[in-house]
Amino acid sequence: MKKKNKICLSSLFITVPNPVVLEESDSTVNSVSATWMKPTGEVSSYDIECSLGDVMGPLDQSGNGPFLASCENLTTPGDQYTMNVASISNGKRSDETTITLTALPNSVVLNESVSTVNSVSATWMKPTGEVSSYDIECSLGDVVGPPDQSGNGTFSASCENLTTPGDQYTMNVASISNGKRSDETTITLTACKLKLEKINKDIS
Repeated sequence: MKKKNKICLSSLFITVPNPVVLEESDSTVNSVSATWMKPTGEVSSYDIECSLGDVMGPLDQSGNGPFLASCENLTTPGDQYTMNVASISNGKRSDETTITLTALPNSVVLNESVSTVNSVSATWMKPTGEVSSYDIECSLGDVVGPPDQSGNGTFSASCENLTTPGDQYTMNVASISNGKRSDETTITLTACKLKLEKINKDIS
């Protein structure tokens, strides 16, 4: 009896790699960044996209991480941008992971304004970019800030109920946008001295 050759067929299945888990990292006024660890399974590289700006990805994409990528040369301080990252393995691409990242808002420029014997004040204009509010601190006394912190006008804040006429006090102001806080701007302000006037009375 003649033997028949037995032919076995085998199939090679290439699975899609796992997606990454992104975490927000450091930001500046013109850049945002995110980090991730290698997901479980095989990954040879990562595909990184930014909604705006230039992509700066990790030069070495092997190993377990952590990996860092950034979107550089952004146009609007304080604005929000998105980054998409996908894992690549054997020509297969994972689902994209998207994260929303916020650039730091610009700092304000403070100018000394009106002072009294128990108060000092400063003014500023809205800096370029996105700003939703301002964080104001005084080294002493009570902070009185602008009730309306929106718009592009001139803003004023004061430190009230100060204790020592003629003394110096500091005010710190930071811009806030989408939960991000700019670098503080600090100004030294001097309260007016208490002027004592001598009153001469004629005694008749």
